[in-house]
Amino acid sequence: MKKLSAIIFAAILLLTACGEKSGTFPQSGEPVGSDGISEAAGGEIQSDGAEYDGKRYGPSMAISNDGELFIDSQVRLNFFDFSIMDSVLICSKPNCRHDTHDCSSYGMDIDPFIYNGNIYFFEADSYMKKDKPVYNMNFVRADIDGTNRKVLLTLEDMEDSSDCLLIGSTLYFGMRTHGYTDLSLDHSEPTAKLFSYDLESGQLSELFSMKKGYSCAIQIDGEYNGEIYFTVSYLEEKYVYDPNNIPTSLRETFKYNRQNNEISERDGDYYPCECGLVHYEDEGATFYTEDGKEIYIPDITQNSTYVSIIDGYIIDGENKFAVEINSGDRYSVSGIDKYDDIIYYLDGSYIVKRLNKDSGQYEYRKIAKNELFSEE
Repeated sequence: MKKLSAIIFAAILLLTACGEKSGTFPQSGEPVGSDGISEAAGGEIQSDGAEYDGKRYGPSMAISNDGELFIDSQVRLNFFDFSIMDSVLICSKPNCRHDTHDCSSYGMDIDPFIYNGNIYFFEADSYMKKDKPVYNMNFVRADIDGTNRKVLLTLEDMEDSSDCLLIGSTLYFGMRTHGYTDLSLDHSEPTAKLFSYDLESGQLSELFSMKKGYSCAIQIDGEYNGEIYFTVSYLEEKYVYDPNNIPTSLRETFKYNRQNNEISERDGDYYPCECGLVHYEDEGATFYTEDGKEIYIPDITQNSTYVSIIDGYIIDGENKFAVEINSGDRYSVSGIDKYDDIIYYLDGSYIVKRLNKDSGQYEYRKIAKNELFSEE
């Protein structure tokens, strides 16, 4: 991924910004120190105002400048720096204990990302009005330390932002109307919508709208060849929550052509991926690269978990192999498993992300390329 020059997370911490420095820093971003308050580990946050012009989607929206924004167990925004493998809270207030909402690390937990020297995020704004629930979503810009927040737009009667996609200065995102038919909130009949918003001009456009069935929702699958791929899912019947009887959603797949501004249906077995497009078949998958290559891999299916496409390789930690995209050569993989997600490549090493089921937090580690791959 192209390095974001907009933000420099320096390695030297201004100790007066966040109090007394702790001697250890958790990979998962959990609090440390005798007072239970996490201290910043990555350093002073600065901005040079440069613009990021790459393409980022879904989870990768949070990755920039050799690091990743993440939410910790106290719902605070942090930045994990891959170069030093430590984290820093997004807060620059002197002597802040980071334990109340006066700390600027709070309130930025819905789809945060960095663009052009600022943090952008969504903010849920729900309340009761005349015994009826009101659901709005705000889109907010903040300084890189989380301060000086400004609501750029309010999307009325909306909830559930999902899987943003940033291309240049244009943000694509899906939402739905709250659609609840009564205060029981047992089921809803929402309308799923696809929007675009230009971060530079402030222009908001509604690109797609569909009301179908119950609990209708939208998901952005990615971008390929100038088209935004997205999926609408819904239930045919009303559903009252029962953990022992989860119904299967019906799905319809579409794509939006950015050039001619048209929506069309698409084959739901084709999905954008980091190297181009992937077509899932019964017992394998074919990858179509942006430069015209076709790579068929029989071991990868639509149910495969944590298949990473990074640094010119398709890496399957569950089945312990990798395929080099340019040559088609296959390698054995060791040191990772099906629960590991390889999210970045830096200075000869891969950054591996894993959910710690006990703490509920993500943990990060590095593994050298020559330790990960071996000839089959």
